[in-house]
Amino acid sequence: MTQVFRKNTSVTSLPFVDTKGKKNMVSFPHISKKVLLKSSLLYQENQAHNQMPASELKASEIPFHPSIKTQDPKAQEMSPKKHKVPLTAAEALKLFKNQLSPYEQSEILGYTELWFLGLEAKKLDLAPEKFSKTSFDDEQGSYLKVLHDHIAYRYEVLEMIGKGSFGQVAKCLDHKNNELVALKIIRNKKRFHQQALVELKILEALRKKDKDNTYNVVHMKDFFYFRNHFCITFELLGINLYELMKKNNFQGFSLSIVRRFTLSVLKCLQMLSVEKIIHCDLKPVSTTSILPWKHSGNTHSIP
Repeated sequence: MTQVFRKNTSVTSLPFVDTKGKKNMVSFPHISKKVLLKSSLLYQENQAHNQMPASELKASEIPFHPSIKTQDPKAQEMSPKKHKVPLTAAEALKLFKNQLSPYEQSEILGYTELWFLGLEAKKLDLAPEKFSKTSFDDEQGSYLKVLHDHIAYRYEVLEMIGKGSFGQVAKCLDHKNNELVALKIIRNKKRFHQQALVELKILEALRKKDKDNTYNVVHMKDFFYFRNHFCITFELLGINLYELMKKNNFQGFSLSIVRRFTLSVLKCLQMLSVEKIIHCDLKPVSTTSILPWKHSGNTHSIP
């Protein structure tokens, strides 16, 4: 991830990092087959319905987006600043049918909860009868993203912050939890679907192992299918090491800063080595700082 989140022009020494590691590292427990079974079932369901329904969650009150205009005159009598979410498909069709694309009017019927509709986005105009498994893809199978549109009627696409052979990474606002996340959208190709399942197995194991952020690995938050694309959400981290070097005019860092970054990365690699996991793509761009959200100089490695 290459997005810079703080516009400071100088690089200062990072706070002290505790370098005391555990003498004995415990191996991963056998990874439960439930994770792979769940992802396999999601894939089968996605192939049948071309989407993944949202999970069942309790309704809550959040600020109503001020730019959203309802089509129902009675709905306009409601408070413009508060609106109960999540919406059901029936409620969304009653209030916003004319602002949804023809495809979405059909698609939302497969979702139990709608947290964000992206009503002001320039949506792709696609009729349900013309839909194919690649209708939302470019020639390479990458998802045709639309800024400020939704992903799975929950995440708002704010900007694209990464791209690779696997697909794309978007900075998104999770309207359910009201937090920023990094959303990885895998290319719609069979071999990438299979590779994503392997990645999911590793990420789930790392998440269970590193519950207290001891080993400095990025944490997966959730995974799902959307419009034939496998998606994974992660915690949104800060500036990566390459961008930090760039902001410092590639002058290099003090020994104390180098030491802190190195210890953080080595702690991650130590755990991966014990568990016989090879990173395969360790580089400055895939090494990110958790600054500025936490007052620590630790870095996280992105699998």
